[in-house]
Amino acid sequence: MEKLYSKDEYCSLIKEFKNENKRLIRDLDKLIYIVFENIHVGIENAIGAAIALHRFDLENMSSEYSNGLKLSIVTQKPLLFNERVHELCLIISALDEMPTRWVTSSVLALHKSRIENNDFRELPDPLKDKSS
Repeated sequence: MEKLYSKDEYCSLIKEFKNENKRLIRDLDKLIYIVFENIHVGIENAIGAAIALHRFDLENMSSEYSNGLKLSIVTQKPLLFNERVHELCLIISALDEMPTRWVTSSVLALHKSRIENNDFRELPDPLKDKSS
């Protein structure tokens, strides 16, 4: 049979857990704050956007373009991490007919390509630009 804790014992366990896992608790607080700010795209999509952007930053942190990749996707101006997540969530909302993972992957790939190549021109229209 599982041990039942008294209220005092349970509070003590929670306090101990918090003290031993301060970084985890801080990161969860930050993530929940970001999700709350971007609830318009749904909880799962907001979490996915935040984690995808964080992963993108980690994957590119040793790149010579690391700082450029942390700029706004739309304006190429400096933004805080939560502002960049908000921007990504707005893009997800604007393309709400598309699966969020497709949008997120496409946006981050396009942003990386533009920054690395210093080329912000419009992509060719796949239906109009046929080579003969």
